[in-house]
Amino acid sequence: MSESEVVFRQGELLCGVLDKAHYGATQFGLIHCCYELYGSNVAVQVLSCFSRVFTTFLQFHGFTLGVTDILVTRRADRERKRAISELLKCGEAVVRKTCGLPEDTSPETIRHTLATAYNHPRADRSMVKLYDFTMKQTLNKYSEQINNICVPSGLIREFPRNSLQLMIQSGAKGSLVNSIQISCALGQIELEGQRPPRSVTGRSLPSFRSFDPTPRAGGFVSQRFLTGINPQELFFHTMAGREGLIDTAVKTSRSGYLQRCVIKHLEGLTVRYDHTVRDFDNSVVQFRYGEDGMDVGRATFLDPKHFPFLSQNAETIRQNIIPSGITDEIEREKWHLAECGKQFKRISKFKRRKMRKMQMNENREQFLVNKSCRDSSFLEFCRHREANELKQSLVSEWTAMSAEKRADFTIKHSKAPTPVDVKFHPETSIGALPERMLEQLEDFINRKSWIGERPGFRQAINWKGLRALADPGECVGLLAAQSIGEPSTQMTLNTFHFAGRGEMNVTLGIPRLREILMTQSKNISTPLTEVCFCPDVSEDQIEQIKSELNPIFLRTTIRKFVLEEKVFVNENGNFLREYSLHIALLDNGQRDPATRHLEGRRILAELELRFGRQVASTLAKRYKEVREYQQIQHKKLRVDTLDTVSEEVSHRPRHEEEDLESDEEEAAGGVRSREADANEEKLSRRHLDDAADYEGEEQDRNDAGIDEMDRDEDNEEELQQDVGEEPTELDENDEEGAVGRRSTINADRIKSVLESHTIIGGYEYDVQNEQWCTFRIHMPLLNKTRIDVLAIVEREIDTFVLTQVPGIEKCNVREEQRNGRTTRVLQTQGINLGALYARANFLDISSVYSNDIDFMLRNFGIEAAARTISREMNNVFGVYGIEVNPRHLLLTADYMTFTGEVQPFSRGAMADSASPLQKMTFETTVTFMREALISGQFDSLFSPSARLVTGQMVRCGTGAFELLNEPKYVLRKAKRRTTNR
Repeated sequence: MSESEVVFRQGELLCGVLDKAHYGATQFGLIHCCYELYGSNVAVQVLSCFSRVFTTFLQFHGFTLGVTDILVTRRADRERKRAISELLKCGEAVVRKTCGLPEDTSPETIRHTLATAYNHPRADRSMVKLYDFTMKQTLNKYSEQINNICVPSGLIREFPRNSLQLMIQSGAKGSLVNSIQISCALGQIELEGQRPPRSVTGRSLPSFRSFDPTPRAGGFVSQRFLTGINPQELFFHTMAGREGLIDTAVKTSRSGYLQRCVIKHLEGLTVRYDHTVRDFDNSVVQFRYGEDGMDVGRATFLDPKHFPFLSQNAETIRQNIIPSGITDEIEREKWHLAECGKQFKRISKFKRRKMRKMQMNENREQFLVNKSCRDSSFLEFCRHREANELKQSLVSEWTAMSAEKRADFTIKHSKAPTPVDVKFHPETSIGALPERMLEQLEDFINRKSWIGERPGFRQAINWKGLRALADPGECVGLLAAQSIGEPSTQMTLNTFHFAGRGEMNVTLGIPRLREILMTQSKNISTPLTEVCFCPDVSEDQIEQIKSELNPIFLRTTIRKFVLEEKVFVNENGNFLREYSLHIALLDNGQRDPATRHLEGRRILAELELRFGRQVASTLAKRYKEVREYQQIQHKKLRVDTLDTVSEEVSHRPRHEEEDLESDEEEAAGGVRSREADANEEKLSRRHLDDAADYEGEEQDRNDAGIDEMDRDEDNEEELQQDVGEEPTELDENDEEGAVGRRSTINADRIKSVLESHTIIGGYEYDVQNEQWCTFRIHMPLLNKTRIDVLAIVEREIDTFVLTQVPGIEKCNVREEQRNGRTTRVLQTQGINLGALYARANFLDISSVYSNDIDFMLRNFGIEAAARTISREMNNVFGVYGIEVNPRHLLLTADYMTFTGEVQPFSRGAMADSASPLQKMTFETTVTFMREALISGQFDSLFSPSARLVTGQMVRCGTGAFELLNEPKYVLRKAKRRTTNR
C-alpha cells in the first residue's frame, strides 16, 4: 500500500491521495468508477461536489509561485556545474569510440575524421548515424545525472512546500520537463527526432568551428531558464519551437482533411434493431457491432484486468443493474439462464475433447495458436493425404467421393457447438455473452485466490453484459470517424525506425494513414513482410536463410580494385583513353560469413554478365552529357564573341575635324590605324571560323565512337548467356580435347564481355582460381574536360548487387512473445511470397503477414485485407502511445471491405454512394449535380447529409424511431392547450 493506491471502504477514504489521476479526465478514474457502480446521476453529483470543494478552497487558500520554488541549493549547483563540465568534454571521446580511434588522437585528427564521415564520397551516412546515436546515448546519461541532482532533491524548497512541484505532481498544470528546463538544463534539442543538421562546411551554426565534436555544437543546451541561455542555445531552442509551429499550423490541414473524408463516408452507419450495423441505404456492414455487439463506453470494465474491482463491488452492481422483482427462478425460465449455461458447458467440453485429440495427433501447437478453431470432414480428409498434394486435386477427389465414404470422415470429427450469443438473443437472454468473455470470466472465478461469492459475481457480470449492448440507432460510424480523426492531429513524425534499427524504416503518421484510408495505393512506400520460424529451426539455418534473402553487394566481396589510365592512338589515328579496371576478390575464408556461400566463379559470372556493361553504359552516358554541354558552351561563346566585336566596331570613336587639319603623317597614321582595326576584325572572324572548323573536325572523329555508344545504349538487351558455367567433367584420357574445350569456353566468355558494350576494348580474368578480372574501357579524348571515372567506378562498385531475391531489399530476425512463448520472426523489407514458400520447411507459412493491403487482398482474400487495415491503423496509433478501441478500427475496416473490394475514403469511392446530395456535400458539388441531373438520379433522403440539406431530422439516435400515440390522448392534449390560451 502507498499513497498512489486509493482505497475506499463504505464511503471512507482509507488509503491514498486523490489527485488529477483520480478525479480528472483519466480513464478508470474515480468518476468513471462511480459511473460504473452507481450510474450517471451519482457520477455527476460527485463531480459537482469536487468542483465546489476546489473552488471554495481556492477562495480561502490562494495559490502562487515564487523564485524560491525554482532555486537549487549551492551543493546541488556545484554538482550540476561539475557534471556539465564533464559533459562538454565528452565529444572527442564519443568520436574515438565510434570511429575506433586511439586515445592519443589529436583534436585535428578527430575533426578530420568527422569531416570524412559527413562528406563521404559515396554519401554513406552509416558512420554519421552511429555517431549521433552514440552521442545521444552518452548525453542521456549526463542529463539524467543533472536532473537527479537538481530536481526534486536539490531544490531549496522541497515538495509539498514547493508550490511549483505541488502544481506539477498534483496534475494541475505543467510537467516535470518544464521544471527541469527551468532549474537544470534545456538538454538536447532535436528536430524530427534527429540532432540539428550540419551545413556543408560542418557547422550547425556559423559561430562554431567546422566539424566541432563538442555536444554544444551538436545542439545540447546546458543552460537553464533560471540563469539565462546564450544566443546560440536560444537559436537552437527557437528551431525546436518552429518545428512545433509547423506541426500545429501546417500539418493540421492534412489531418483535418483526413478526418473530414472519414466522417463523410461513415456518417450513415448506425446500429439497427437486429443488432446489425447498416449504412443509410440498408446495406449490412457488420452483423454485430464490434463483433460482440457491445457499446464502447459501457464495456470498458468488462475486462479481466478490472474483474477484481468488479468482484469487490459485486453487491453494488447487482443493486443498481438488476431490475426489481427478478428472481433466480425468473432468470432461469424467462431469461434462459440455464440454457445459456448448458450451451457454454457444451462448448467447453468440445474444446477439451478437441485438445486431447490434437495432443494425441501431436498438433498441440496448432491448437494453442487458435483455440477456437473449427473443424470439418473435408479437413479431416485432408489430414490423411500427403502434404504436397495440390489443393485442386484434393477438392476434385473430395467432390467425386461417395456419400458413404464421406460419412467415415464425418464420424471422425465432431461439429463445434454454436456460440452462446448466436444461439440465444443477447437482449432477451442472461448469460448470452461473447465466447471469449465467458472463458475469461470462468478463468477468473476458478482461481484458487478467489475471495467472494461466485454466483453473485457471475450474475452481476451477466446483467452488466446485457446492459452493455449497443442501443439501436447508435451513430457508431461517427464515433469511429471521430476516434480515428481526432488522434491523428497528435501525430507529427512521418517515419519511424522499426524496433530501434535504423536500416528498417516504416512510414507512419499522417502519410501512412493516408496510404491506408485515402489512397489505397498498390505500391506503398515501405512494404514489409513478417513470417514466423518453425519451432525446431536452428540458429545456423536462420543465418543461412538471412544470407540467402539479404542482398549481397560487390563491395563486400572484393579485396581491392585498381584503376589505371593511359592515352593511345588506335588504328584509325584517333586519340583514345584506356581505363584499366582491375578487381581482386577476397578469399572465401576472409569474407563475411553471410557471403561465403558465393563462389568466385559465380561472382565473376555476375561481373561479366552485368557489371562491365553497367559501368560502360554509365561512362558512355556521362561522356555524352559532357560533349553536349561543351557544344552548347562553344556555340554560346562564339555568339558572345561576335556580338562583342560588332559592338566595338559600331562604337569606335570617329576623328573630329581638327584631326583632319593635322599634318599628313598623323593623317596617314590614322588611316593605317583604321586599316589595322579592320584587318584585326577580319582576323578575329577568321580565327573563330577556323576554331569552329577544327572543333567540328575533331567532333566528327569523336562522334564516330559516340554514335556507336548511343546506338548500343539505346538498343541494349539483356544478355542471357551463362558465362559462369563450370566446365563439365572431362574424361581423363581426352586431355587435348579438354584443353581445346576450355580454351573455347574462355574465348566465349571474353567475347561475350566485349560484345556487351562497344567501349569495352578488352577483358582478362583468372582462369585458374577465378579470383580477379580486368576490364579495359576505351573512350575518345575530351578537350579541356576530364571525366571523374574513379568516382563513377566507386559508386558502381558500392551499389552493384551480386545476388538479390527480387522484391526483398533486406531482412532481419527479431524475437517476440506469442501465445506465451518466445517466437522468432523473420521480417523482410519488400515482398516476395514465392521466396518464402520455397523455404516452407523452415518457415510457418500460415503466419505470413504484410502491411501491404493490396498484397493481402490478392493472396489471402478480403477478410485478410480487413484485418490488415485494422492492424495497420492500430500500429500507426500505437507508436505515439494513442489507444483506439478495436471496435472503431474493425468498423472502419469492415466498411472499406464489405463490398468485396477495398474502397478508400476518397472522392472516387464517394461517387458510388446512393445519395446524390451526400456526394454534393462532400466535394465537387457542380460535377455531382450535373451527373445526377443528366442520369436522372433521385435521392430517398435517408443519408444524414441529405436530411440536413432538406431540413429533416437525421435517422439516428432519438431520430431512429417514431412514437405512436393514442388519437384520443392527442386530441385531449390539443383541446387542453386551446383552453389554456
